[in-house]
Amino acid sequence: MKNVKQPLVIITILFLMAIALSVLPTLGKRAWVRASGAVMANSSGTLNYTDKPFRILSVKGERWATWDKLENAFAYHALVVLPMVVPEDSGSMSGGDDFTHINTRKWKPLKGQTENALTEERELSVRYDALWQTITVASQKYRLANGNLFVVRFNENWQPEITQLKATIDKDVGFDEVRRAFKSALSEDEAIQQL
Repeated sequence: MKNVKQPLVIITILFLMAIALSVLPTLGKRAWVRASGAVMANSSGTLNYTDKPFRILSVKGERWATWDKLENAFAYHALVVLPMVVPEDSGSMSGGDDFTHINTRKWKPLKGQTENALTEERELSVRYDALWQTITVASQKYRLANGNLFVVRFNENWQPEITQLKATIDKDVGFDEVRRAFKSALSEDEAIQQL
């Protein structure tokens, strides 16, 4: 009888340890995000221009303002400067969990709209990491502590150049205030002043 109980006890202990090891990392991550004030991203928005080659992409969510109070906040804003006026976006995807969020936007230029007749769909994907409070764009990682406003300029071959601005708008604001912030930060840029 004693020999039968030992394997059951060992199996039970191993089972409980497996459950604890699968749950504890998630609880640790939640505690870290809560204590750090990071934004738990849950949605994205885009300001489209039909007559100008600009898009403003924003990722929004909630963060813990105090230990027991959530507030709406923005993880980041990206001003996208396209190489041409694209009549409409050809697709978008946005999603993740409380720790990561991927925002992808796609564009398809019309035939004859570019000199080398690029007609393939082009995309921009931005990965937000709440644990490390970073975003990754075009394989480059940026710390949001240095600012959460970004300019992504595509050249005529649709290659992106990313600039991180030393400015932060993380409060729950509208696109008009975000647009004004980009114009103010890039006051010498005549193209951006058309926003």
